[in-house]
Amino acid sequence: ELRKNEMLNNDFVSNVSHEFKTPLSVIEGYATLLQDPSLSEEDKQKYTQIIIESTKKLSTLVNNVLKISKLDNRKITITKEEYYLDEQIRESILFYQDEWINKKIDFDIDMEVLLINADKNLLVNVWNNLISNSIKFSPENSSIFVRLVKENDTAKVTIKDEGCGIPK
Repeated sequence: ELRKNEMLNNDFVSNVSHEFKTPLSVIEGYATLLQDPSLSEEDKQKYTQIIIESTKKLSTLVNNVLKISKLDNRKITITKEEYYLDEQIRESILFYQDEWINKKIDFDIDMEVLLINADKNLLVNVWNNLISNSIKFSPENSSIFVRLVKENDTAKVTIKDEGCGIPK
């Protein structure tokens, strides 16, 4: 059990480190480009926006790590509220718009309007994780299918991409 936990911790640290490297590299690269005195104002604005977006992604990653730590230590409180799940999932998709546009990925979305009572802040992490991974592991010019249906008293969300898949 200890060996298994140690392997999980090592995998977690490795994955988190990898996820942090990407936005940090983007920030460093575009900050370096901004130092060019011959850079046009349009390019300066564009690069600044990219840095801001990467900083937001980095902030989200840090918050997620803190939430995981709190969950592991049983120190997180769940605050339920009523909100529309379909709207939250759409917002998550739009959050990664630059990435899916760059990869020419189409979204095939079929979601029922669904009011739920849940912890909005915790669930947004689930959608962001699933959607960002779907985009990350999807080939260019592919599709991601998002479905939301109410089955009995349960919300069933399906996010399917054309990527390599996740081992069982």
